[in-house]
Amino acid sequence: MFDRKDRWCHRGAECIAPTDPRWLPKVKAISREVVSDSLVYQYNAEGSPDGLAGHEGTFSIGSFWYVEALSRAGGEPVAA
Repeated sequence: MFDRKDRWCHRGAECIAPTDPRWLPKVKAISREVVSDSLVYQYNAEGSPDGLAGHEGTFSIGSFWYVEALSRAGGEPVAA
């Protein structure tokens, strides 16, 4: 959710601007760790195996949130 100051707000959490230096490393980490071909996974199944058979599916709403975060931050983050 975004408030009037255009800051990212999670219910019950502190609001943070989309270009805040505390937020941008998180967006970069998401890009590096759980994004594949522009789709977001809930977690890195290879790095954190859950023991379940089959493959992890993408997290659709997470992909939308990721695109929104990139858009508000000014574009695709540079790999860290």
